[in-house]
Amino acid sequence: MDTPREELSLSAFAHAMIDADEAFADKVRAHETRFGHAEGMRAVLAQAAYNCWFHVEYRENLREMCRAIGEGRPTSLALCGQVTASRRAVTDAYVVGLRGWLGHGLPPTPDLDADTVRRVGGWLGADHPAKRALVDLLLRALVDQMASGAHVSVLADGAQTPGEKPCPDLSTYLRADGARYTLSDAELVSRRKADAARHMPSQEDAEALIAGVLSESQPPCMHRYTRYLDIKIASIGALRWRGALPPDEGSKARWESFWRDAEDALRSWVDGERRATDIATELYALLREPTDDRRAIVSDFLLERPPGTAFWGWLSDHH
Repeated sequence: MDTPREELSLSAFAHAMIDADEAFADKVRAHETRFGHAEGMRAVLAQAAYNCWFHVEYRENLREMCRAIGEGRPTSLALCGQVTASRRAVTDAYVVGLRGWLGHGLPPTPDLDADTVRRVGGWLGADHPAKRALVDLLLRALVDQMASGAHVSVLADGAQTPGEKPCPDLSTYLRADGARYTLSDAELVSRRKADAARHMPSQEDAEALIAGVLSESQPPCMHRYTRYLDIKIASIGALRWRGALPPDEGSKARWESFWRDAEDALRSWVDGERRATDIATELYALLREPTDDRRAIVSDFLLERPPGTAFWGWLSDHH
């Protein structure tokens, strides 16, 4: 079941988006009317246009985009919907922790985040039949989410690559009988829901907890995904939806602070001004000296919302 991580080309992605996304194609044509067509620049424009500000790799994405604009050649981009190797490794620790609590432990690996595994066990607490059914359901939902994007790599071009290790072994997603955890077995999922409800103190609590555990949250590529997992796991441990909220590690505040300073720095750079923050200093060095072409890429592509969602079809074809 293990599949090598494939590295996909930003140049090919840009070409596909010009064909599939009319809004992006119009913006590219307008840019080239002003500044001419240069080899590799369409890939740079795609890299800037399809940045997701909510991606777990938002810091590195922005650095690489500013580097690409400054150098005039594409670098790398973790696209919205892409599960990078580092995020896979983090989420694998949750899978291992949930499996371990059920008694289906896996041999530890050097890259496994043991602290996450311990936290999962601590939140779940003592064994309980309702908890076991709910943990099984959560495992199935989690593996379904991760397996759908497990082999999608960071987009890259040329000699510069993201430098990530290949995705971990997909055996993490297999049950003891060799089958993959999945919600697609409707009969078994129905039995697990019934098992959980039968051992809960009230039908109302059971319905709320089952719905919460199986509710859609941010996709695995997004920076707050693990916070939603923490809430689901701690709720199972409390046998009540949101009955025991774990401390928030502050990722939302860090994200808001970063983008507030980064957006201000970029808009100031476009306007011919400069900010003195650490983020601004780093981004300005990557962008190099402001030119009309570079300013246009930042203002018209990087600081604008993605032009369309045609990339979802392209992404699904490269799973």
